[in-house]
Amino acid sequence: MLVVEGPVDQVLAEIRQMDRGIDVAAINSPAQIVVSGRKSELVAYQASLQRKGVGTSFLEVSHAFHSRLLDPMIDPFRAVAEGISFRKPKIPLVSNVTGSFTDGIMDARYWARHVRASVRFSDSIRLLLSEEANAFIEIGPQPILTNLGSQQDEVRRNEWLLSMRRTQSPWKTLLGSLANLYLAGVKVDWLGFDIDYVRNLVVLPTYPLAKQKFWTEIGLPFGAERNL
Repeated sequence: MLVVEGPVDQVLAEIRQMDRGIDVAAINSPAQIVVSGRKSELVAYQASLQRKGVGTSFLEVSHAFHSRLLDPMIDPFRAVAEGISFRKPKIPLVSNVTGSFTDGIMDARYWARHVRASVRFSDSIRLLLSEEANAFIEIGPQPILTNLGSQQDEVRRNEWLLSMRRTQSPWKTLLGSLANLYLAGVKVDWLGFDIDYVRNLVVLPTYPLAKQKFWTEIGLPFGAERNL
């Protein structure tokens, strides 16, 4: 799979004119598209793009996802998916297959279509922005989609938050995103947040601490190392 940096309309028009086994795997933003296919075809396509000064990079993936090379597995995949009970989403959900809200059950046929269809991430983000969504949280190990989504946020008034980052503790990352949501005015269910933890109410002195240490009744120290 190859990432192509350039105007999406121009790249799409070029791919349609090519006599190559390359498919559009994803449209991530107005300036980034992902194509998928055989490695040899992608290498040749990358060389032609580089001669034009177009930025490209290969993705480290195990398969050519969202390409015609997956066609042989679609029917077996659908057969397995038909054994699963699907339900209608309880919250509004935007489909990356259509780039629009889905109001029905995403059944086996839908997921079989998802295997082969282009991921319309850019359309989905634009839809959410038009609906005045103001906070986006990426659920994943690395903030890749967050960067792509924020590029389409022309107003720059929205919160683009992370759940995890490979170079940082997940707990620290989540707490940081929670703090940003709180500062942005989101009502946080603090009782729900604390439900798994034992908390003790501590009465602090009402006068300035002058380099003294005090002990609470439950034996936990608190104090200050500077004058307040």
